[in-house]
Amino acid sequence: MNDIGDLPNLTTIHANNDLCIEESTNMIVDTLQALLSQLNDRVKALAACAQFESALNDATRMQMLAPSSSLGYLCSGYVYIQQGRQRAAVDTYDCGLKRVPRADLGYHELVRAKASAQHAANIRLDFISKLPLDIVVNNIVPRLHGNLWEYIMVSHSWRKRIIASDCIGFDVDGCACRYGHDALIRHGSYIKSLTLLDCCTHASMGDLLPPDASFESLKQLKVLQTKSHLNDTSRIDSQSFITALNTSIGNHLTHITIQQRGDPPIHLNNILQSCPYLISIHASYLDITDPPREEYPNVIDMVLDHTFPEITPTHLSTILVHLGSLQSLAISPCTDSDALESIQRWCPSLRRLECCCSGTCSSIGIPRNQLAHSNSKGLKDLHIDSSGVKIYNVEHVISFLTPHMKTLESLTFKGVLDGVNHEELDNSIQQFTRLRKLSFTAYEPYVVPFCTWVIRHAPFLKSVHLELSAATHGAIFDALSERIYLEELNLGIPDGIHDQFALRQMLCRHARLEHRSHLEKFAIYFEHPMNTQPWIFSLAYLPRLRSLSLKSLDGVIHENFSAFLEQLVGICTNLEDLLLEGQAMDDYQLFLLHNLKKLKRLDLSKVVTSSSSSLLCLLACPRLTYLEVPEDVDSKVLRQLKYKIDNVNYGQGASIAS
Repeated sequence: MNDIGDLPNLTTIHANNDLCIEESTNMIVDTLQALLSQLNDRVKALAACAQFESALNDATRMQMLAPSSSLGYLCSGYVYIQQGRQRAAVDTYDCGLKRVPRADLGYHELVRAKASAQHAANIRLDFISKLPLDIVVNNIVPRLHGNLWEYIMVSHSWRKRIIASDCIGFDVDGCACRYGHDALIRHGSYIKSLTLLDCCTHASMGDLLPPDASFESLKQLKVLQTKSHLNDTSRIDSQSFITALNTSIGNHLTHITIQQRGDPPIHLNNILQSCPYLISIHASYLDITDPPREEYPNVIDMVLDHTFPEITPTHLSTILVHLGSLQSLAISPCTDSDALESIQRWCPSLRRLECCCSGTCSSIGIPRNQLAHSNSKGLKDLHIDSSGVKIYNVEHVISFLTPHMKTLESLTFKGVLDGVNHEELDNSIQQFTRLRKLSFTAYEPYVVPFCTWVIRHAPFLKSVHLELSAATHGAIFDALSERIYLEELNLGIPDGIHDQFALRQMLCRHARLEHRSHLEKFAIYFEHPMNTQPWIFSLAYLPRLRSLSLKSLDGVIHENFSAFLEQLVGICTNLEDLLLEGQAMDDYQLFLLHNLKKLKRLDLSKVVTSSSSSLLCLLACPRLTYLEVPEDVDSKVLRQLKYKIDNVNYGQGASIAS
């Protein structure tokens, strides 16, 4: 490729055009040199301002304008070096050396620049050996997960430091089983966590974990199955699995997770016997007919999901009597609330419990950094799901709760109870002194007295999530109006009918408290009309409100939405997070949002607007950093929004009025 400043070869000459061509070429050369000089200065300035992409674009233009000039290649290399990309700089210099004539002074400058870049590229910082161990373990090794095994083999000092981390994991999927697992065996002595995903379909446990292999560092084993395989016929060969535990890995394991069926079902007792140092077991589809025969004081975390047979109070007692150190327990299905008495009796150290009549456990568990034996007593987190065919007896639930009223911090209840003794609940004087988080999901009025009792006896509640039937809200809202420390309230009203007066009274109570009210987050979801709700204006009088979510499926949040927004932006000046769903908004209403000077996140993905361009009003919001817009927003408008707002994402659903 010739430079634009090269003098063309003339085969014929007409009049004095050769002189004209020469003069024009000289002027082009002078202009080109001046342009290259200015571009060179701009590249250096852009690089100094960390505008590397723009600087590289200018350097590329220099190479296109003058392919045989060294200046463009030197500029590109300079930018790459500023970025720490020495290899890219070397490649650029090589490209220049192929195109720049050897006689050019710039050729020798390229040679020197390449040598300097190669020297810099060959410098190695032994960050693994030289940095403090805690920096390596907590900050560097977690970022090496994809290529961890390459780093382990570098040197003895690197290996010693890397294996001090808890991140030494190894994953094997079905494809890896088909083509061998040499890497698993080769690195076995360093592996701390092993995940087998859909492997049992392709290889037996005896092949994956042979007795002659070394797994002395292995602490965690996960045998998982993808959702696409959950209903297929693949099974763990139970005999080979237990053999592998007995001969290869069981003596080292502290944590085990099994989410794949065994053939025949794997016995819980066999796992406990094979893993004497087990701390945590999360398992599905285990056989519990053969109860444990020894004490297992190390086990403090257990999840039993879909056992064979279904868990009964008798089965549970025969298991828990040998696991007296349990701190976290989840069981499902467990349809008999008498099981709560067994748990109360045999688990004095329990801190977390999930008990479900049906469905699957949410796999609650103590985070690993909190897994430690403790002498503290009293339940902290309780999750009860009584939504199966059989429902729990309220007497059993309350009897279970009562001893833990001074320690319980989080309570989740879903389903139905078989009736409540109102008089007995009202006469109770004990308080949930530490209860901060409450979640109730129930669609029968029978649960109202129980829910109300909990709220009235939890003076320091901070977060409440309620999804209850229409007839239940009045008493509950009255109870909530007394909770002055409430920070977050999330309401789901699927049938749309509720005690509007009680809700308004509750919100007005918090509004009258002004800055003494702690209510900062409010969310409500309606499936039916809420367009004339008188309580909605009460929201605009909550001065500490930081997060507001209003969802309505009928298409109208309120018939006088402009008046509501005017009050909201005038009083709720601390609002940072706003979600509006199911409301048509005009330009004036959108423009009002710019008065929320602290607004950071705004979700309008399911709001109907007159046109895409009306969303440009939002550019006036000074602190807006996250915005969700309707999926049919005009691309030009979207570009303008993205230019000013850091994160702009599409939502779902039709939103632009036609």
